[in-house]
Parts: sequence; C-alpha cells; structure tokens
Amino acid sequence: AILEAINPDFVSKSAAVDTLTSAPVDFREVLSDRVRFFSDRFPAGAYSYQYLARVRNAGEAVAPAAKAEEMYRPERFGLSEIETLTSTAAK
Repeated sequence: AILEAINPDFVSKSAAVDTLTSAPVDFREVLSDRVRFFSDRFPAGAYSYQYLARVRNAGEAVAPAAKAEEMYRPERFGLSEIETLTSTAAK
C-alpha cells in the first residue's frame, strides 16, 4: 500500500479536513488501510466518497474496487472501477 487514510478526528482545527460525500453517511470508520462508510438508508443513485490520505511509499499499487452492499441483503451491491495509483519520490 502506498497510501494511508488520515482520520479527520485527529487533525488539528487549523488543518481540519473532512470526508466529502454525496451520499448519506451515518457512521465512518477510518483504518490505516481503508475507510468504511455506513448508512442506514441508501436510495438508488450514483454516489461519490472522498477522503484524505497521505503517501507512505513511492511506487505503484492497484486500488481494488470499492464495494457498497446492503448488510442484510448482500446480493444487492455495487462496485467501483479498479484504479492504478503511482507515487514518485520527492526530488
């Protein structure tokens, strides 16, 4: 992994950063290798989620598809595209 998610709850007020989303979010879980968003209701539509991450290593990595699914009906789900991320060392 070349990225690490930044938990906005730990950022100082002078550099406050929050997640940006176009979908309802009732709970957010920030881990070092992923961010999870939870919602009690999720109407049909296209949504985006964004969060701040810091670069940990130079190199290339494949970001797997993000998955959204219903907790009690996991056969209803959606996937994002797979992305290739590239990071270069500072000069």
